[in-house]
Amino acid sequence: MKVAVFGGSGKVGHLVIAELLARGWDVVAYTRNPARLRIAHVRLKVVAGQLDDRDAVAEAVRGCDAVVSALGPGFATWSLAIARGIDTIIGAMKEQGVSRIIVLATPSYRDSRDGRDPINSLIVSAVHVLLPIAWRTIAEIGRSVSRSGLEWTLVRVLLLSNRPDSGPPRVGWVGDPGVRHARVPRATVAEFLVEQVEGSEYLGRAPMIWGDSRPPVEFRSRSASTP
Repeated sequence: MKVAVFGGSGKVGHLVIAELLARGWDVVAYTRNPARLRIAHVRLKVVAGQLDDRDAVAEAVRGCDAVVSALGPGFATWSLAIARGIDTIIGAMKEQGVSRIIVLATPSYRDSRDGRDPINSLIVSAVHVLLPIAWRTIAEIGRSVSRSGLEWTLVRVLLLSNRPDSGPPRVGWVGDPGVRHARVPRATVAEFLVEQVEGSEYLGRAPMIWGDSRPPVEFRSRSASTP
């Protein structure tokens, strides 16, 4: 299997690439600055380019079985370049006949299965007010991916940490009983993203994942809802 990874020079992206290589897959890492990619491997190909470079993006996804995006806006985000980049990736995937895409997101994109949660709403509202471009970036990415016609999964996280992987994440939807607003290790996020490459359980869905020291539990109260 061959997977293209966008955002591979970031913290989560590095872990995604390492996990894919550890599982024996071929990887194409797309990055603006190859010098920031601190991984070298015989099964790793690096393609350099901006997110609006249609030819370079097409080269990256050509012949791939899936695409994983670890792209995300930071606190200093002042443009919608990442959202526009996702549109470019989607277009290239359609041109190259690649159908599976897994994208890292946040609760700023609301899934139809989500319920009410005052704490989550407060956090999202704060992001909307204090970081409007970051909020809009995630919202637009969610809309673009979910309406793309591709085989998509959006993996939503609230807070990230660098602590060691604590095992499988808890998986659910905003408002589900027991959902904790806790940090999730980046290593756990990366592993979950990679697992979606072959898995179909969350096809056409945007689950929330979070870390917990207790045994993992999946909440399925809204899993039968219309996608």
